[in-house]
Amino acid sequence: LSASMKTISNFWFVNSSKVSRAGLIIVWILCSWLAFLKKLKATWLVSSFLSSAISFPSSGKASEIDSALKNLSAANIKFPNFSKHDFRLPKLKFRLEEFANELENGRGFLVLRGLPVSYYNDDQVHVIYYGLGLNLGEPVLQNHNGDLIGTVMNVGDIEDKNTRVYQTNLYLPYHTDPSDVVGLLCLRKAKTGGLSSLVSVPAVYNILLKEFPEYVGLFYKQWYYAHLGEDLPSPTSLFALHEDKLNFRYLRPVSYTHLRAHE
Repeated sequence: LSASMKTISNFWFVNSSKVSRAGLIIVWILCSWLAFLKKLKATWLVSSFLSSAISFPSSGKASEIDSALKNLSAANIKFPNFSKHDFRLPKLKFRLEEFANELENGRGFLVLRGLPVSYYNDDQVHVIYYGLGLNLGEPVLQNHNGDLIGTVMNVGDIEDKNTRVYQTNLYLPYHTDPSDVVGLLCLRKAKTGGLSSLVSVPAVYNILLKEFPEYVGLFYKQWYYAHLGEDLPSPTSLFALHEDKLNFRYLRPVSYTHLRAHE
């Protein structure tokens, strides 16, 4: 499942470090600190996180999730018609705050393993996933259908321009999504494929700054992108500064779509 969040201090509820087992991945795409042409600090390499998964949750906190589910059921409240105040997680609250800080100010991603998804039915998993996300930020829409949680499954029509790539089995290259935090929750492992991977944008930025400083300014320039739901392309920069942090927007196939349309 994919969900998108606009956070408490700028969040979305994707991308990952290779994941194929059941678990929750919460990734902050806009991570880092900086000033223009200044080396970034929040960088990482794959070798740094080979064993970085966090077990989740402990038995006490798992029962807390069960209690939150039962309270919603008793009140006859269905997904997505509830707020974080309806899905209370007092024991998990402080841990989720630590996660949010790591996403916002740390390395920018987390890999959480151990959520017993096989114990719940799909409707309950939706509630749990959405409830955890509400404790990290504000949900935003996934697609033109208004879905708050997207199902990553090969069910889309590749001829329809409104079909998201995650609804197909097409290769999805490295990209960013137009939110602050994205999450993936693995329900059932694919027979083949299905792996996700992440890139540290600050690490890439530092390489550009060191080896190709003359090109860094181009990434701050406004370029025209074709956006889903828009008839005409609109200008967007790849790099931008917001509250002294680097924001990065990159969706290569979409920018190519515009270029091909004007060849």
